[in-house]
Amino acid sequence: MKKSMIKENMAGIIFIALVMMIMIFWCVRKSDFFIDEIYTYGLSNSYYAPFLGDILKDGSQILTRDDLYDYLTVSGDDAFQFGSVYYNQTQDTQPPLHYFFMHFFSSIVKGSYSKWIGLSINIVLYFLTLLVLYNMGICILKSKKASALALLFYGLSYGGLSTALMIRMYLLMTFLTVCFAYIVLKLMLGEERKRYFIGAAVLLFLGLMTQYFFVVFAFFFSAFFCLRELKLGHMKRVLLYAVCSFSAIFLFYAAYPSVVTHLFADKLVSGRTAVANMTDASGMGLSIYSFVMQTLSSYKTLLLAVGVVCLIGILRIKRIVKEYLKNYSETDTVLILLAVSTVLTLILIAVISPVTALRYVYNILPFIAIVGVGIVQNVWSHGWINRSSNIFLLLSAVLCICIGLAVQPMYVENLSKEDFQIIGKYTNLPCVFFDKTYDTYRSRPAISQVVMELIGFEEVFVTDDFTGKQAEKYLENKNLEDGIVLYVGTYDGLGE
Repeated sequence: MKKSMIKENMAGIIFIALVMMIMIFWCVRKSDFFIDEIYTYGLSNSYYAPFLGDILKDGSQILTRDDLYDYLTVSGDDAFQFGSVYYNQTQDTQPPLHYFFMHFFSSIVKGSYSKWIGLSINIVLYFLTLLVLYNMGICILKSKKASALALLFYGLSYGGLSTALMIRMYLLMTFLTVCFAYIVLKLMLGEERKRYFIGAAVLLFLGLMTQYFFVVFAFFFSAFFCLRELKLGHMKRVLLYAVCSFSAIFLFYAAYPSVVTHLFADKLVSGRTAVANMTDASGMGLSIYSFVMQTLSSYKTLLLAVGVVCLIGILRIKRIVKEYLKNYSETDTVLILLAVSTVLTLILIAVISPVTALRYVYNILPFIAIVGVGIVQNVWSHGWINRSSNIFLLLSAVLCICIGLAVQPMYVENLSKEDFQIIGKYTNLPCVFFDKTYDTYRSRPAISQVVMELIGFEEVFVTDDFTGKQAEKYLENKNLEDGIVLYVGTYDGLGE
């Protein structure tokens, strides 16, 4: 990068560096595996055995430490076996792209299930997401400072940091969504390069291969692009975009036909659940309310900035509206379409999602930051003295950094330190796991959610026989002088 370019983009470079430093600070903290992340490692690395249920095939069975290591890590000759990853995902309810990446890097460090395998991927993806978001902001907001502020609002938000700390496919989906929006944005602003049409198709394919919910935002933003182009009389551009998009969807189906099975699977995460949710009017309203509140609560700093500026803006509302309409441009139209697409995506995902969890809308959180800063920028620049924007930028930056360090994101210290300390004292004792969900879930969620504790034992006897007869037979030849460790596994079904 030339010195002049570095100087011009200094605010963006500094803010990206700050965000990455704070993100890595939270990574270094005790960020632990929770059940979905156990599945991430197992589905990525277990050789043609996607779930613990594929290891525990009998009514009762001994689960050894080696079994758990084999499930979580790449071992022996299983390195770079992407066919296994593909098969495992056909048995789950998600596409395989993120799991390919996990398996690739796990194959390089064979025998390890370190959190840094997944977090290293996330660190790179987070940096790239912020970089694309910054450039996207410059195109829409027409200001490097405003764009830098938007990436700071997103990068240090509760939702943004939580996305970066979760070792699942959601950060990859977020990165691909931001890239897709950026390319379509370029097309909206009149770019005639055919490579952008091809790029949008490639990103659509990759997004679908990452997470099915990617298609929701892609659909709405694409629909607005096509409608706008039709209004402008650009029929050829619409046809080219449609051909590229449908080609991407066809290639996705050809590459991963299991999507049809996943849509009709009798599981919590499936098309059946989505259809059932759409027919539940009362539940629909509660879900939308929950998603909206979770989204807003993850952007406390941005809400404060928007609220303060809009409150002050009431004093000059006539001037602001007049100046806004006078200076209205194509980028304002794009900002509005981005905002509407984001809102519609939030509402639809709230309706069809299996559970009301913020992670299902992680990929649209960056756009909320851009829209929020766009509101602040328009109110401030049209109603007040532009020179004071530097003060506002500085105050917002300081506030973002303070909140980013003070408010703990999700997926940090998920596991109780006390539990590990207690269990660590008794790992030499016989361990019996009574699993109440044994006949219900192939994925064995009751066991999977405590794998990080069970791996400390040389072996664990797993049974669904609550009469105790099978456990009694297992313990006959064990030394019971110091007692045994007994687990009773339950599960509420929210992760299946």
